[in-house]
Amino acid sequence: MCFNKRGSIIIRCKQYFLVVLFFVALLPIKALPQTNNNFNYLHFPRSINKFNKLNPDKANLFFLPNQFKRAKTAKQRGSSNSLLDSIIFTTQNSNILNSKNVFHYNDGRLSDIYEYCSDQMGGWDKTGLEQIVYDSKGQMISILSKVWLGEWANMSLCSFGYDSCGNNTNFSIEKYSNGQWRNFYRKTCKYNSDNKVYLGIRELWTDSNWVNDTKFIQFYNSKGETDSLVWELWSNDKWVNESLILFQHDVHGRDSIITSRYWMDSVWVNSLTDFYIYDSNGNNISHLIESWDGSQWINDNKFIYTYNSDNACIYGVHENWQNEEWSYGNGDFENSIGDNFGFVSIAAEENLYYSEPTDVKDKKTEINKFRLSQNYPNPFNPSTKISFNLTSDSKVTLKVFNVLGQQVASLANGSLAKGAHVYDFNASKLNSGVYIYSLTALRSDGAVYKLSKKMVLMK
Repeated sequence: MCFNKRGSIIIRCKQYFLVVLFFVALLPIKALPQTNNNFNYLHFPRSINKFNKLNPDKANLFFLPNQFKRAKTAKQRGSSNSLLDSIIFTTQNSNILNSKNVFHYNDGRLSDIYEYCSDQMGGWDKTGLEQIVYDSKGQMISILSKVWLGEWANMSLCSFGYDSCGNNTNFSIEKYSNGQWRNFYRKTCKYNSDNKVYLGIRELWTDSNWVNDTKFIQFYNSKGETDSLVWELWSNDKWVNESLILFQHDVHGRDSIITSRYWMDSVWVNSLTDFYIYDSNGNNISHLIESWDGSQWINDNKFIYTYNSDNACIYGVHENWQNEEWSYGNGDFENSIGDNFGFVSIAAEENLYYSEPTDVKDKKTEINKFRLSQNYPNPFNPSTKISFNLTSDSKVTLKVFNVLGQQVASLANGSLAKGAHVYDFNASKLNSGVYIYSLTALRSDGAVYKLSKKMVLMK
């Protein structure tokens, strides 16, 4: 256990995976893909970390408080025809370079999350697993977290309860110890007539009793946007101020500036400010954090994100402000899956990989668009599928190259009919690494189309 520079407790499991567990409200998980068929990345004020309450064991997910469930401000985590397949994190650390999360689905709904850590031989060691259970309404009712100790061993069990409107009104965590599940933590939330959470209370299991620990009160403006949050701590049998978070929104209702303050000597003192910048498609491309040095705001750290043509985030990098310049370094990447839960990893950068949904019924083929899809699965070992769509009969080549530009495979070379095509690629004789697959199509009218994508072989 250690403390970061903002004073928040960090708990690292074997794969240096930061695990944070929020005590506040959780709206129901809907079957994935969501209504907009996107995975969302939600941004949190960095000073929130100071007030997070952590599971001392390995609860491998954080649960997104309703007050931070801001769909309009979310960084897109997927596209209308893709699922988040995996994320690879690179850390600035001499002992461990990469960690990986792989996501499994059942009927389009996230069911399992596997965690891996890179070993010294370039392979992957499994470290953690989350198994998610839903009720008949598609509401998440439990998450069982396990750790790999030569076999899967129970770590924690998260359970959820809902009201008739589908609002998550209660949430609890049990720890597995000496063959038994033991109480650890619970929260209860209240909602207003607009089904927005306005109060949440967290309790800890202490000396065989539930004891108050933390409370939040949320306020909204006339547009229904979050205006402010007050966090309180239970101290000497009463609630006392702990922190204040103030929200500013742009004309589209997205969070633009979030200022965090803490309570000291009966006054609110500045702590951190988060600034969000969006592109024309509403994707968050920059998240800058400034800290208060006692007299002025100064740069602290920032995140920069890159998106593909489907508005899916494919890359994120973190930089710290040191010696009057930005430098590459580790930060807390907060990733959410769906609208309501996610995980946090300490990393300097992250790469995200997507795949076509294979269990969505009655999927329509886009026959009017020349398209090369991301291979599935990705990363892969040793086989993967590459699919593409032709808008007309064409002469096609589909080739695979290494990062040096050397051709390592030819999958297609000839005439193909209009429509969808799928090819298998077996890389059992190749080394682990990044490869590029390139599609070229020559139509009968002389038009030439070319597309290329990257894929990762991990043995």
